[in-house]
Amino acid sequence: CIGTDAVMGAWPVSTGEAIHTSTFLGHPVGCAAALASIAVLRDERLVERSAELGARMMARLAEMTADHPRVGEVRGRGMMIGVELVRDRGTREPAPELAGRMMVEGLRRGLLLLGGGIHGNVLSLSPPFVLTDEQADHALDVIAEILHEMRG
Repeated sequence: CIGTDAVMGAWPVSTGEAIHTSTFLGHPVGCAAALASIAVLRDERLVERSAELGARMMARLAEMTADHPRVGEVRGRGMMIGVELVRDRGTREPAPELAGRMMVEGLRRGLLLLGGGIHGNVLSLSPPFVLTDEQADHALDVIAEILHEMRG
């Protein structure tokens, strides 16, 4: 197994049962890929970048939806963002059909959007860590266009 002394020392003394392994765990290629992925996350500051770009995306979404009658709330953390779609902003009655419409319209325009929430009325954005500023702006432009068409 590969791990720091702290990680490896956290396992209890073996009683003969291999609790930390199976046929498919600890494969050298898988471990090498995991270590390379961790190095990229660290070296390219992708977690910090996600927080920064996510804050910018949230601010723009909040601005474009501030007075939109079909948006109840914009919420999220990092680049994992939810846009709650409602029938009426005052009552915040869930509008899953609007989330469905946004997903279809987004796909038609080259943007993959997901629905979520317990009522299926939350448009879920969860882009990859490597999203560029240009790609984020394009996605937000498409969302703004669709929201504009849904106004009213």
